[in-house]
Amino acid sequence: MEELIAEYGRYLVVEKGVSLNTHKGYLSDLNKFKLFLKEQKVSSFDSVTKEQIKLYIEVLREKVESITVNRNLVSIRNFYNFLLLEQRVKENPCETIVNPKINKKIPTVLSLEEVLSLLEIIDEDLYGKRDKAMLTLMYSCGLRVSELVNLKINDLFLQEALIKCKGKGSKERVIPINEYAITILLSYINDSRKKMLVEKKSASYLFLNKNGNQLSRVYFWKMVKKYAVKAKIKKEIYPHTLRHSFATHLLENGANLRIIQTLLGHENITTTQVYTHISSASLQENYQRYHQKIHKIKK
Repeated sequence: MEELIAEYGRYLVVEKGVSLNTHKGYLSDLNKFKLFLKEQKVSSFDSVTKEQIKLYIEVLREKVESITVNRNLVSIRNFYNFLLLEQRVKENPCETIVNPKINKKIPTVLSLEEVLSLLEIIDEDLYGKRDKAMLTLMYSCGLRVSELVNLKINDLFLQEALIKCKGKGSKERVIPINEYAITILLSYINDSRKKMLVEKKSASYLFLNKNGNQLSRVYFWKMVKKYAVKAKIKKEIYPHTLRHSFATHLLENGANLRIIQTLLGHENITTTQVYTHISSASLQENYQRYHQKIHKIKK
């Protein structure tokens, strides 16, 4: 894989005559993509699927802005066009993937009933307690997925009903946690986590996999999808959906936009203002639904 990237780098310089910065940017994007593939146990570019690239896009969206996600997808697509030209692959898995829109799209949010159905569908077994704790904590505190999987035991201050997390740019923030989430979290810590704790190197992390290692963002992405299907939720759900739902429900219940900005760790309040649009859209949707019910009653 490294050799193909290096070969592509030479092609960009010799055949395309790209600038040093463009060359550096393309190769940086591809090397990050290569690391992701290795995490997924993919050993060659010709075996990469469209679904794996879409998953990579979702992982990127947790860490960077949409414009950067776009650039990465362009880098991967152009690389595969080169591999096609050189007959190293049979098809470009990016061909039908649409670039994420740069303009702000109103995110999907769950209703309170959908959030509850998502949590209630989870079995109370060894791994179910962990999964429920993760979903509950993300919804209750509005965490990013990267913040959730990187939480450590010493980031919890449950007696004070607070948790500490490290967001974008390694900026720390302290977030309140409600009593219900604390109960679910303690059930996982006191039961399931003790049985998973087999690797000393991961002992500091809160959420562990079956091998006792730190849980990955990819696992969380797949987990959310699995439980959404099981709960028969029709909406297109992504890991960030619970974070969006947290913010929207706060706003709908009278929370100040500045408070929500602080809880989410947004540097600029314009980022937070998207939730005012979500709330307005939700209001319109509810109005139309209940207005139709009134008409049915009259008939």
